[in-house]
Amino acid sequence: MGNQNQGKSQNLAAVLEKPMARLTTVSRPIPTPGPDELVVRNYAVAANPVDWKIQHFGAVINKYPTVLGSDGCGVVTAVGSAISKFKIGDRVTGFAAVIYSNDLNHGAWQTYTVLREIATTKIPDRMTYEEGCVFPMAMATSAIALFVHLGIPRPTGQPTLQKSGLLIWGASSSVGVSALQLAKNLGFKVFVTASPTHHRYLRSLGAFDVFDYHDPAVVGKIAASARSAGTPIKLAFDAVTEGTSARQSADVLIAFGSAGSKLVLVLPWSENEPKPEGMEISMTVAGRTGTDQSELGAWFFNDYLQDSLKNGSIVPAPKIEIAGGGIAATQKVIDKLKAGAEEQPCPKIPPHQHKFSIQNSNSLKHDNLKQSNHHIYYLNMPLFALPLSTATKASTSARVHFTSRLPTRKRKRASSSSSEEEYAQQYSSGLPAASTNPLSLTPDEIAQYRLAGLDLNEEIPSVPGWPHRGLPGDKQWFTPDVKTKEKDGKGKLRAEDVEEEEEDNKAVPVQETNRGPKLRMQHLSVLTAVLQRCLLEGDILRARRAWALLIRAQVAGAGMDIRSSGYWGIGAELLIRSGESKARNRFHADGDSDYEADDEDNLNDRDRELNEEGWGSKDGLQRAKAYFERLILQYPYKRQFHGSVSALDFWPAMVSCEIYGIQHELKQSLKRIARAEEKDENEDGSDSDSDVFEDAESHVSEEDGDAATIEQRRTDKRSWRKAEKRWAQKDDARQNALLASESIAGRMDELMTSPPFSDSHTLLRLRGMLALYIGDLSVPAMPILEDEEGNDTDRRFLIRQRISDHERGKRSLDEEQSKARKLFKKVADSGDDYRDLNGLYLGDDQDEMELSYDD
Repeated sequence: MGNQNQGKSQNLAAVLEKPMARLTTVSRPIPTPGPDELVVRNYAVAANPVDWKIQHFGAVINKYPTVLGSDGCGVVTAVGSAISKFKIGDRVTGFAAVIYSNDLNHGAWQTYTVLREIATTKIPDRMTYEEGCVFPMAMATSAIALFVHLGIPRPTGQPTLQKSGLLIWGASSSVGVSALQLAKNLGFKVFVTASPTHHRYLRSLGAFDVFDYHDPAVVGKIAASARSAGTPIKLAFDAVTEGTSARQSADVLIAFGSAGSKLVLVLPWSENEPKPEGMEISMTVAGRTGTDQSELGAWFFNDYLQDSLKNGSIVPAPKIEIAGGGIAATQKVIDKLKAGAEEQPCPKIPPHQHKFSIQNSNSLKHDNLKQSNHHIYYLNMPLFALPLSTATKASTSARVHFTSRLPTRKRKRASSSSSEEEYAQQYSSGLPAASTNPLSLTPDEIAQYRLAGLDLNEEIPSVPGWPHRGLPGDKQWFTPDVKTKEKDGKGKLRAEDVEEEEEDNKAVPVQETNRGPKLRMQHLSVLTAVLQRCLLEGDILRARRAWALLIRAQVAGAGMDIRSSGYWGIGAELLIRSGESKARNRFHADGDSDYEADDEDNLNDRDRELNEEGWGSKDGLQRAKAYFERLILQYPYKRQFHGSVSALDFWPAMVSCEIYGIQHELKQSLKRIARAEEKDENEDGSDSDSDVFEDAESHVSEEDGDAATIEQRRTDKRSWRKAEKRWAQKDDARQNALLASESIAGRMDELMTSPPFSDSHTLLRLRGMLALYIGDLSVPAMPILEDEEGNDTDRRFLIRQRISDHERGKRSLDEEQSKARKLFKKVADSGDDYRDLNGLYLGDDQDEMELSYDD
């Protein structure tokens, strides 16, 4: 048996000590594999909905303490004596067996996990660990459903087109996208249901037709589509089994005849619902791939899935959402999954929320932009300064020489003692002035020299006698390369001296030829002016073109330095605003008025109002994030160049961009919910209401009382259900923002463990503000209480649980405020200006905080 574990690392694990307890992070011994087992060092693990249910209800697991988690991905570090298909160093993913073996060494939520060979798959080199950890359990669940319960034969070669269609209800879930890919590879025309936001994604995975399960006529539309395609649907897989999904899936099969049809669920059929006659209904369980269907599991994981991942016929799905913090962050992810399930009365599970990849702390990615309100903050810069490196920057302006029209009254004989003669010679010959020592200049003086277009060893031009004499009426331009013949005062030249001196006051302009470097500098100046003008006018398209030309230009063999004068901030702004529409471009408002009017007519009024406060786009923020990640790698912080723009400047900028994106997304979600609520109130019992509240209608109709009383109860019930739906939607938006903010906070905490980032006042302030934001998001709204809860035990339990979550959120708020208070105190103690922080409300200790600051 090979082993590379001992003495190399520790095994951190998220342990569940007893049923319904909170997870605790402890260090466990590194496990040893059995004969048919292997040990994997996890680099990413995933959480499934079944995990929070096991923790919350104390089900499935019979032996404690235990380690949960069914999906892990990493590198093999030890193999058993009977292992033949894997070796140490292989990159693998696998279905951990803790849910059916009750052995905590087989739980995925630890650094080292034991996997059975029959449940392990090699992943291709192009696949990341995060991608590899999201599908093992979902694939096992789908394999049992398709090959065992639906009785589909295993593929033996090229897939053949099946005569029967296959329905997958809730295809955007992790199990749904796995079953979709398997069914497509088996030759089925796959009809799926999902929220409209996921239709394009599911079509990219191979769905033949996609339907919105919210549509009251969805069953009829699915049947009509199948008939039109000439493919009757006799097989169905309900990948969520929530609400009425099982009943609706059965209705689709009934449309083509119950006899011989098969329906597979992930949860048992409701006892209160009669089963359709002639239909075979069963439930799939992932653990069977390691028990009574172990032979199927070995073929599926070791052969079929491995080959499919290699040839690309199966891709990692669903989309992942990474939760930073390593194994210690597992409980937060479980809380998120649990909250999401409680808020969703219908199977509305976006792909990116159904799986969470928890990276280990030593492999976290760093993401992060300085921001002020809704705009990017970057370094102050001269308006039209060129992005040239300070080491290679040349003069950017032509040399200016003032030729005095005043009579000089120069004496005929040379006199070194005459100051007026010295001035006349200096400003009539075109020669450089007396040199200065560049090392004696301050940074501000150096900036003035460059702006004037002078070398550092030249004096700043002046006019003799100014300000006691006025400036000349005009100025002349001279080239520094023009050489004049000096007069030595001898022979014939001396005789002509007087005549030449009489003409000294007649300035003769020298025409400068725009060639070589100066022409190149003029080109850069034009590009810079165009870039700045387009930014001011909102013409982002033309600004991007000017930027592209600018960064590709070269001067003296050196490229542009975007760190100079803050041009790196302009690049980020262009990326973020790259998705802005033509309607926001005022640069050509007159010439393109007709075009813009047409665009405005085509824009949806509601969408325009929703987005009017937005700055940039979501895709633009992602591009800016990648841009800053590249700058951070390209320009790391170096102590010997402390004043240079480096990663110390790029990190706060990137973090601010992410925070702005989270805040904007939350505001947009709340706006959409408010508009939907307003629409419902205006419609007051439309056709959508009758479907959503059908159960409430039937329940009220069975109660005693006159017609008016029953109608009033029905109205109250409908209003309560609407309010409950809005509450769940708002809390879902809050949870999404909270999880994203906590991910950013985790990355910042890891970054700020060492100088200079730990001492950066900008990062300290930003982290403190983020803590306050997380604290606010941690407190959910109080649940909406129904006037008459009746004997609904589940409803009362849910209300108590939400109240408990509200109280727990308040405790989290206090913790985050305390954390922010410590960070702001550190800023104040360092001597930085902290007056803007005194106005913040930080809980009960605000007065004490201000007093300590004022000390």
